Amino acid sequence: MYFYLSLGSNIEPEKSAAEMLLKLCQRFEHLALVPFCYTKPEAIESEQDFANALVVICAQMSSAQVKAALVEIETQMGRDRAHPRRSFLSRSADIDILAESAQLDLNLFKQAEEIYVQSCLSLSGPFVDLSFYGLTPHQRAASVHLDAAAGQVVIVEDELQGFEDWAEATFACN
Repeated sequence: MYFYLSLGSNIEPEKSAAEMLLKLCQRFEHLALVPFCYTKPEAIESEQDFANALVVICAQMSSAQVKAALVEIETQMGRDRAHPRRSFLSRSADIDILAESAQLDLNLFKQAEEIYVQSCLSLSGPFVDLSFYGLTPHQRAASVHLDAAAGQVVIVEDELQGFEDWAEATFACN
């Protein structure tokens, strides 16, 4: 099953973005990433811009299992899931499942109404520079995987054109 995720952070957003990618790679191995860009906060009490990205993962898990893994990552990164106003507070990690499907279909991202999702899809920036955290700067959709030997996240750039074909072949999700 393919899961279409939005990632966001407005607490140390650059550092948190890199950490989210690492934790996602550790848990799911391969990611297809639409790069992090800065967006304005929506429906949240903060003046701090967000670093947002879109990610596709492939997992042989139920929606509930994937959601539990994502909540675990958010919690590890300091999000208080029990706080009654958690949806309105700044956060180091916010990972949402936007859609899921048996077939890879990046058009599912286009159905999301959130402004930050549309900003990420436009690939118009401003992009988040993660090079300080050892990640290659990129302004295109990319494959992301964990180099287990080095313990580092590796980003391999790819044009958005053909991105869906690449992701389908890489995931080999059945």
